[in-house]
Amino acid sequence: VEPIEQLAREPESAAAWRAIAAIALFESGQVDEAHELACSEDFKSVPWDWNWQLAMFNWARACSRLDLGDRAGELYELLEPFSSQLAASGAFVIGSIAWVLGVLAATLGHYEQAEGHFAAAAEIEERFGAPLFLARTHAGWARTLIVRGRPEDLDRAQHMLGQAEDTAARLGAEGITREVAECRATLAATSG
Repeated sequence: VEPIEQLAREPESAAAWRAIAAIALFESGQVDEAHELACSEDFKSVPWDWNWQLAMFNWARACSRLDLGDRAGELYELLEPFSSQLAASGAFVIGSIAWVLGVLAATLGHYEQAEGHFAAAAEIEERFGAPLFLARTHAGWARTLIVRGRPEDLDRAQHMLGQAEDTAARLGAEGITREVAECRATLAATSG
């Protein structure tokens, strides 16, 4: 975390590094520092270069994890025109824009909209043959259903968590396994 944070705080640091630093800080429990980074970023001034999608995708992840609704709204507007694309930077594909739009819509409390984005993401990821992206989509979709909390949502969430968990276990995706565990804990608290 420390080297990424140092790189992110350099004056000429790319927005993508700042976004990745915010995620790393959040994941390591340094929520205030992650919040500071996310609130200080000017998303509209991020250069439209080969790194733009990577930066916006990761800022969306960070702001959603931090539950920053106003920032999530800004990012949603910037990313929505690219909803049918995969986020890529150079040789890296980091996921479907539809997935991150689902995460942002859920952060904003727009659950129906989030479901539409997650369904589109699942279709893209199945067609692309990306089981880890699909598992991440199922986990995010399940989290949204749990938060919305309708009885039929909770049943669907259980099924999606099972799918995500199976894929994560088979392919060694610890981050998805952690997210599934968080969702199951929230589901148990909701049901219990």
